[in-house]
Amino acid sequence: MRIAVCFLGDSSDPSAFSGIPSGVTKALGDAGHTVLRVNTALPPGPARFADRLPQFHPERCILHSRIAASALARLEYDAVVQIGSEFTIDTDRPTVTYDDMTVVQHIRQNDDWFCTYPRRAREAWRKRQAYAFANADRCCVLTRWAADSIVQDYGQPEGKVPVIGLGGNNVIERPADRDWSRPRYLIVAKNWRRKNVPLVIETFSRLRDVHPEATLDVVGPYDVAAPPGVTLHGYRDLRIPADRETVESLFRAATCYVMPSTHEAAGLVFVEAGAAGIPSIGTTIGGVRELIGPGGAVVDPTDADALLDQMLRMADPAEAQRLGALAAEHARWYTWPATVQRLVKVLEEI
Repeated sequence: MRIAVCFLGDSSDPSAFSGIPSGVTKALGDAGHTVLRVNTALPPGPARFADRLPQFHPERCILHSRIAASALARLEYDAVVQIGSEFTIDTDRPTVTYDDMTVVQHIRQNDDWFCTYPRRAREAWRKRQAYAFANADRCCVLTRWAADSIVQDYGQPEGKVPVIGLGGNNVIERPADRDWSRPRYLIVAKNWRRKNVPLVIETFSRLRDVHPEATLDVVGPYDVAAPPGVTLHGYRDLRIPADRETVESLFRAATCYVMPSTHEAAGLVFVEAGAAGIPSIGTTIGGVRELIGPGGAVVDPTDADALLDQMLRMADPAEAQRLGALAAEHARWYTWPATVQRLVKVLEEI
């Protein structure tokens, strides 16, 4: 098929929207489909005019929608995949949306970045997303958690909201000779507060009272004092071979990935941890419970004792190895080729 993928940005950029657009478009191309990338971002002239408006302001989104309409009018395509709801799409061709969470869920989580936008912009975004869901033939989502919101909060029928999953962008082959004899925890995160890095470090320090041989590797743009056993590796850009090798080596050596975010729609890193053969500890807030599956645990992100209990559980070599094997098996469903196969099946059914 000739599939137009509409996204506010470059859908080939692995750093845009957690790499989801690039994962989808690459897998579609690898599967033999023609991908027509439609970037709805504003060109330099209109962008200068619109810079005075917040990103999701109604007037700004009208411009994004007109760019999408103009681009689609010049293309020959069989179907449309709309990633994000910063714009609207009107076409008589099969159309699906693809989202990790809804605006209503943003409101419930009280996202810091989301709440910085004016109330009018937030409400307009919610209405625009509601239009996108109603207008689309199917509303594809990454997790059941997101699907439930589209059904319950936006009134879309259950059969219209297929869960197709997602894939990992930095998939590391599961090593055959991992050393499980001592606990080695890992967290890779850019957002210090939302990813709950301080809680992870504090809880790890408590765990060291029981397991003084344990270590914690932290990857992210942080310049703080590291307590005993904690190594801060700084920010790593996966587009740089040396940085990528550093992160990959940490995944190959780790015995547990731990990131109990204050909320997490669908962290690709849990899929990548599972593919690498290590268990994960995630958050109860969001959709990561589905990504971790039987290969780990989720905890209340405000419950330090619950986090400690699970980290102690993962400190047992036999238990960590057992859960790591389950995580690797569970991660086989979460690949971009498998996800795109499910996406194409939805389009063919339409």
